[in-house]
Amino acid sequence: MDLRWAASTDIEARARIELAFETLTHLTRDGLALVSPDGIVRAWNDAAAAITGITENAAVAVPFHQLFENGDALAAMVNDPCAVRFTRSASNAVHATVAPLTCGWLISFGEERRLRRVEQLKSELLAAVSHELKTPIAAIKAYATTLRLNADRLGTRRDEYLRTIDEQADRLTRVVDDLLFAARVDVELLLERRERLSLDRLLDAAIDMLPSQAVGRHIERRVEHTDVYGDPELLRLLFSHVVENALKFSSNDSSVAISASQDDAHTRISVRDSGIGIDAENLPYIFDRFYRAEHDLTAIHGGNGLGLYLAASIAQAHGGRIEVESTLGAGSTFTITLPVRM
Repeated sequence: MDLRWAASTDIEARARIELAFETLTHLTRDGLALVSPDGIVRAWNDAAAAITGITENAAVAVPFHQLFENGDALAAMVNDPCAVRFTRSASNAVHATVAPLTCGWLISFGEERRLRRVEQLKSELLAAVSHELKTPIAAIKAYATTLRLNADRLGTRRDEYLRTIDEQADRLTRVVDDLLFAARVDVELLLERRERLSLDRLLDAAIDMLPSQAVGRHIERRVEHTDVYGDPELLRLLFSHVVENALKFSSNDSSVAISASQDDAHTRISVRDSGIGIDAENLPYIFDRFYRAEHDLTAIHGGNGLGLYLAASIAQAHGGRIEVESTLGAGSTFTITLPVRM
């Protein structure tokens, strides 16, 4: 650790900062640079070299303003962290966040393509929210208006209209819950509880969460005397999404089979359908957030592209995983593997 740039009274404080820098380097993929109050680069990690194209040897002990045309802008950053676009030339720039420190600046370089991906995700989120919320809201509005204006003439259809409103309100709740849960996954998915749970009862609860269209569909189970370990609410959500996905992309007269096996280390739960299957082109992306394969059934049933993403996130939070095998036109099998531990 090079402390030659530190005043003797500040050595301990600056040593802590450099130690924190070393720790951050191991915890993030972002490019990091530490610049002293006189504008000299004191630390430069490998990610910073990869993002900026400037090697550590070429950056350390060099004035920051010599590395970037607008590098002297650091001098004006004395308060809160702010975003900056540092330019090396008219056609070469990198995005960064600059955090002023008591003894200089900490600079975090971000890859421009990652920033573009963030913007893309924002657009996808807005599109998903717009599409998924507008449909049930429009249905609720239409049926409620019809009830209000024609209450005396509806007769026996009144209960049908009220049932539709109730179903659409449930759909709206599920969409909002999924979006909120996706935001929670982005921040940090923490297990609030870890319990020993009967898989059979957990599946009962998961199936109760399914839309009314799934009621009456044939679901075979071979999961007797099987337990899983984890957060009951999260696991219920996981199985609900996986089973709903299997039903959604299967014909009404086909069945979904759920089976389980267990050894000393893991419980494996398979959900198999005989539906449309997933082609090889879409298969690597089905657990991505907002991803929806192009298919006629996708247009019919809708969906926000969050179900399998959330299922995979919950499995991962439990120390497990979810995998899929599929044959186009012959169906898919999703296998959820969870560790056996309290």
